[in-house]
Amino acid sequence: MRKRPRAYDTKSPAFEQRRTLYIKQSQVFDMLKGRGIPTIDIPTVDQEKFIAISIDRESRQPCIIASPTTDPSQAFQKSKKFPFAYGTDEATSDVMLANVSTHLGISGQGQHVLGRLIAELVDIFMSKEAFVLQTKIVVDNNGGLQVQGAKFGFDDAAFRSSGRQAEVHALRDIKSEVREEVEAEKEGMIYVKLGGEGTLGTIVNGAGLAMNTVDALVARGGHPANFMDTGGKATSDTIKAGFKIVSSDPRVKCIFVNIFGGLTLGDMIARGILLAFQDLALKVPVVVRLRGTREAEGQQLIRESGLKVDAFGTSGLRKKVIDLLTKSDSFEEASARAIALANGTAKME
Repeated sequence: MRKRPRAYDTKSPAFEQRRTLYIKQSQVFDMLKGRGIPTIDIPTVDQEKFIAISIDRESRQPCIIASPTTDPSQAFQKSKKFPFAYGTDEATSDVMLANVSTHLGISGQGQHVLGRLIAELVDIFMSKEAFVLQTKIVVDNNGGLQVQGAKFGFDDAAFRSSGRQAEVHALRDIKSEVREEVEAEKEGMIYVKLGGEGTLGTIVNGAGLAMNTVDALVARGGHPANFMDTGGKATSDTIKAGFKIVSSDPRVKCIFVNIFGGLTLGDMIARGILLAFQDLALKVPVVVRLRGTREAEGQQLIRESGLKVDAFGTSGLRKKVIDLLTKSDSFEEASARAIALANGTAKME
């Protein structure tokens, strides 16, 4: 049976849920030190253990995850989840501490300091609205505990929706993030730069439709360079901003716009395309598919705009700047045309 092509490389985290905030390890250490938990910047690998707080999807509860080793070849098999109920002291109870300590092979004074660490991690998890708090710890023969590795992740929806957890959000290092993704976020859009030799830029309204569009293009032999969701309430300005971000990727040889109008109006999207063409001087072909609310009006605006304009590139070759498929609402036709233009197997008429 022939395997369906994948839209992205599963070996790299190029395409993943982005409503998360991870902070630097140095920031995590500062947070732990402020709570009296010792940390060490130069780690050792002797008897390193793993302790984390996260969500157990099966029990639908937060849980403690513990492993007596961090060795990649053994850690997964030896890790164990210890679920606990929200709004209770179950996570820090003597029974829970005894169970976790036994699994980690910690006893005596080490059990006491482990209890302190778990208590602080649970408090951070609940009070700061985290979704995962991972630590690598070392317990010496005298029962002393040090954290020598950590990764903390927080759900940034709390800040985006109502401004909660502003002090955590302030730790975000925007400079280390992908520039295009940050720019899209400012416009209320979600942009994910895909790895590989992507040649097709995509602009779609709605996360589900955007994912399906990427998968459908790959299944037909295309190579998407990005995932872009302009949102269910895309406007002319967001469409223009989307064009600017997508066209800034030098790999993109064609832009495929796939819009299904519900709350989004077809004529409004068309005006955004006109704005992008006028203000950005696009140098790549664009294929647009409009469906849904006021699609006829949107297609008419594009047809009457005279956007089939000739331009000259640096090579001196005559190129068509825009190629809009407004006479057909077929995804098959539109995607085939976009793929052919991106792959260089079709020429501008």
